Amino acid sequence: MRRVSAGRRAAPGLAVLLLLASPVAAKDAPTDGKKEPNLRNPVEFLEMMHDLGYRAKLKIEDERPMIESRTEGITFGVNFYNCTKDKDCEIGILTASWPFEGEDKAMEAVNGWNAQQFVGRAWLVESESYIGLDRPLNLMTGYSVAAMESEIDWWAKTMVEFRDYLRKEVYADDDKEKSRETMLRIRAPLN
Repeated sequence: MRRVSAGRRAAPGLAVLLLLASPVAAKDAPTDGKKEPNLRNPVEFLEMMHDLGYRAKLKIEDERPMIESRTEGITFGVNFYNCTKDKDCEIGILTASWPFEGEDKAMEAVNGWNAQQFVGRAWLVESESYIGLDRPLNLMTGYSVAAMESEIDWWAKTMVEFRDYLRKEVYADDDKEKSRETMLRIRAPLN
């Protein structure tokens, strides 16, 4: 490693100017003057969802914060984990579930989905007869609103694909499919 003599050091002010002009700093700054919300805080996450046009409400379920919302005709939740006093949550899990009958058919569908998908893990709770889908969010990374909007849009697309997949693989012979769609329930994923 080569030492730089005192005469060759960059002026401290120049270093600060270079840092402020960097693309990273510019990318992180909100364009509308609003401060980016802390999405590790469920209350600020909820406010962000409202700002994006989602009807959503915050609930505390099993001593854990959860946001319930709906998009594309599908009810879904954002469950928060590893929180400190209902804030500073490390993990968010987007989740949705549908009731089913016929364990063999549902288990085949879950296995088939998971074998072909990279994101959006399907799961089954046989004892309560529901089949679900989830997607984790690492809230420690510090999502921007634009990045989280993209995640939720991707989630909506995945839920629609999964719902259509269930219609074909699980509900195809079921005369009650329409009533099942209205019985959507939210379930937290298993730990």
